This record gives sequence, C-alpha cells and structure tokens, in this order.
Amino acid sequence: MAVADGEGLDAVSIRRIAGELKARPMSLYAHFDSKDDLLDLMHDAAAEETLVGEVPADWREALRLIARCNSTAVPRHPWLLATGDTGCPIGPASLKRMDESAAAVRELDADSAVRRALILAVDTFTLGHVMAALSGGIRRRTTAAADTATPPRNTSGPRSTPASSPTSRTRASASCSTTTNPRRASNSA
Repeated sequence: MAVADGEGLDAVSIRRIAGELKARPMSLYAHFDSKDDLLDLMHDAAAEETLVGEVPADWREALRLIARCNSTAVPRHPWLLATGDTGCPIGPASLKRMDESAAAVRELDADSAVRRALILAVDTFTLGHVMAALSGGIRRRTTAAADTATPPRNTSGPRSTPASSPTSRTRASASCSTTTNPRRASNSA
C-alpha cells in the first residue's frame, strides 16, 4: 500500500512489490494470482481504515461518523477512488463497511430504497468532496483568516457575500478504526 500511497497505482507492479519486499517476483504468486488480486487485497486493507467500529444509534450521527471516517482515510490512500470503481470482489473489510452503513440507517423510518439512496448520497457527497480537495479544487482558509477577512464590496450591483469555507474536523479520526487497526502498520506493500 505504501507504494500506491506514495507514487500512485501505476507504480504498483508485481516486480516493484517484490523488490520492496526483497523477494523474487514469482514468489508473490503463492499469495495471489495476479496484479488485480493484489489490488483487491490492497483495496480491502485500506477499506478497513474506513470502519467506524461502534455505529451510533442516531442515524444522522452514524452517517456523519461514516463520512468523517471516509474523508480521513481516503486522502491517505487516494487510489481507493480508482479501485472502488473496478468492481473488485468484496473482501471482509468492505463487507463490514457495507454492514456499518446499513446499520446506520436501519432505524430510519423509511423504506429500504430510501435508506440505500441516503447512504449512496452521503458516500457520493463525501467522496466527491475528497476528490475535489485532492485535486486542489477546494481551498481552505484558516479560522483566523476567515474571522478577520472582510468580504469585497461589489459596487456594480447587489452586495454579495462569499460562501463560508469548510473547517477542518479534528475529531474525524478519533472514532475511525485507523487507531485500532493492528494490520495497518504491517501493510507496507
């Protein structure tokens, strides 16, 4: 995962991973059949970092926590955005992630289609926000700068006020499973 985190998915190859592990490339095939299988395993290992653990009873708070966990884990592994669209097999962590999402909205008084749509909407918004931030599309001002900044005056028409900028959430990773994931430290491939 470290190779993909640092250099992107294009840098991940059986030969490169074998070199990082100081092993022969063919020896890795005892653990997986192809590069695609390796990417599936990497995806599931990184998905483990998005797990919330204990899902709050309140559906709003549960979805907020899931969104925070995604928005803190995905920037560490931006290639997750690419491997999520490949239709990769669902591993244990990915399945657990889906279970947590279902548990988050289980008590919501709505039919299953609405609950699924809500989960999809939150995930899509969160991952879209992460993609925009990673591409430089979102600029954040510091709280001090935001407090002291005065909006520019538009003298040619009605006065406009800038949209408020998002603030960082320091509690985001506190509840996510990255702090309790023993495999994370050992996943350096």
